[in-house]
Amino acid sequence: DVSWSGFATDLARGARVRIIGCELLGVGIGVAVAGSDREARVVQTRFGGVGEAAVRVIGAATCTVESCTIPKRLLVADKGANLVVKA
Repeated sequence: DVSWSGFATDLARGARVRIIGCELLGVGIGVAVAGSDREARVVQTRFGGVGEAAVRVIGAATCTVESCTIPKRLLVADKGANLVVKA
């Protein structure tokens, strides 16, 4: 079990991050993926007490959200960003 206060993938060009079976609790933004050539995959992760967005995709970044229960209003993608949601 892992819990933390948020995660951003604006680390380096070509960054690829997988967040699987985690909890993100009491955060403003749970997962932020920013910049071109950056990608995140969020699978079976629980979000609680999220203020702004559970997942936010910025710029030309890509994020796939799979098997998570997240209200649509907490999934935010800027114009040009790629946000894929799978049941």
